[in-house]
Amino acid sequence: MNSKKWWVLLVVVLLIGGSIGGKILYDAKKERDRQDLLHIGDRLEKSLSDYEDTVNQINEDKELAEEYTNLMESIIDEDFAASELDEMIAKACKMESELMDIYPTVYTEPSSVCD
Repeated sequence: MNSKKWWVLLVVVLLIGGSIGGKILYDAKKERDRQDLLHIGDRLEKSLSDYEDTVNQINEDKELAEEYTNLMESIIDEDFAASELDEMIAKACKMESELMDIYPTVYTEPSSVCD
């Protein structure tokens, strides 16, 4: 009978200890979640800033591509005076080089104007 009391006591101690340990772990998890919620605004602001930077970069790249296309059309259509042609070709070739770096799968080879 004495052995049975020890087993019962051991089980009671384990249940109480497990309950206390579980409560401590639960409270710690709850506090971590609370802190995450408090700081979610910082992460959202950073994500929004990164998104805006990406959109701005895409718009700049698009403007560069449009300007390059318009410049190349003007060069091909000979819309410039002969004295400006060399300067416009140099500018177009510089833009083409930048576009080849930005979009290597789209602009794979230099144009005939920039050979």
